[in-house]
Amino acid sequence: MNDTYIIFICTFGVFTGNRHKYSFKNLCLEDNSIALNDGTTKIFLSTKGIADDISKPLKYFLDYIDGKEPADELMQEIDKEVDTVKCCDEWRREYMTLAFEMDRKYAEGKNDGVLNNALASVRNLIAKTDMSPQEAINLLGYDKALSDKLMPLLK
Repeated sequence: MNDTYIIFICTFGVFTGNRHKYSFKNLCLEDNSIALNDGTTKIFLSTKGIADDISKPLKYFLDYIDGKEPADELMQEIDKEVDTVKCCDEWRREYMTLAFEMDRKYAEGKNDGVLNNALASVRNLIAKTDMSPQEAINLLGYDKALSDKLMPLLK
């Protein structure tokens, strides 16, 4: 399996130290001497670190992410590309479409979870009592919109 790196870039302090970088590999919780050796490394980078624990180029990058002016030539090039992307209508449209789609899928998943939890609660109440589905929904205080979604599932 190829090595995999998952990198989180945080604009806040992470964990309990003042580090810029925290790296993790998978270890057995019962015996820390056993490593999973799946090639996965998780790295948390914090723009708020104060320790002298990273290279200058990485520090300049984190400073840039944190809103500071580009401090070297590489960051100036990256800043220029960011400005180009911000001005490109096609890329902006594509980004907005992707962001909208992600928000929609999140909302759908959240709504599915609410519906599934309500359905389970109504079924449990019906199983423990002699209530009808509508009586159980009313007792649980679900609104009309949720009630309308639940009723076909309870028949």
